[in-house]
Amino acid sequence: MAYFIRFFLLIMVFVVQQCYGQDTLVKYFVVDTILFNKDIIRNKLFDGKYFMYLLVKENEEKVFFEGNFYIETYPNLETKIRYLKGDSLNVGIIMDDKRSIIWLNHIEYLPDTIHIPKWDLIHNQLQDSVKTWVGYYHYIGDSMVALYKQKSREYVTNKKSETQLKSYSFILNNVSYQVQLTTEVENLVTWYHGYPSRKGEERRYKKEIRGRKNVKYNRFAVSVHKKQKVYIGRISL
Repeated sequence: MAYFIRFFLLIMVFVVQQCYGQDTLVKYFVVDTILFNKDIIRNKLFDGKYFMYLLVKENEEKVFFEGNFYIETYPNLETKIRYLKGDSLNVGIIMDDKRSIIWLNHIEYLPDTIHIPKWDLIHNQLQDSVKTWVGYYHYIGDSMVALYKQKSREYVTNKKSETQLKSYSFILNNVSYQVQLTTEVENLVTWYHGYPSRKGEERRYKKEIRGRKNVKYNRFAVSVHKKQKVYIGRISL
């Protein structure tokens, strides 16, 4: 038994040494100025204060980003990218308010500093299809008594003003690139529920839950299924 424990400890030490012995490399990703199209929907890109994922990892486990930018003070980006020596490094950068992505492949071959003077964030005007469903339920306590009624609606966005881009241009390390764009469809499903909030009715529904008031419904649920079109561009560097 003691021999087995010693053998196990030796194996663990060897594995740990191998993990920590791997060389980690660093790239510095710098964007001097980030410009926003006048029609861009900003709340799809920010959490209220910080930019949400301007850069996107291809390999979540082996690539690490350090750095972000603050919208009011620093309209730029300075990110430190850590990755393992010998691995390919592919990084995506968001190009619009639906978070379409330009993939920069094999940037491990570039110099330590990756420099983009200007990056334009645009408004995505591709047409999406949306289906919404609303159900109104009658609950007593925590138990559903019945579905009172339901309704649904289907529609498309940008029905009259859909605009499709063919390419996206930028400068990286003093070289001009024009990336061809294709489109993909993302399926986004959102659920939420709650209590009616019409004036004067919240108090009535609380009384109903206690069994003192009879109303037609006292809770609702909503689902939104969006088939969203986004751009994808890829370039090997």
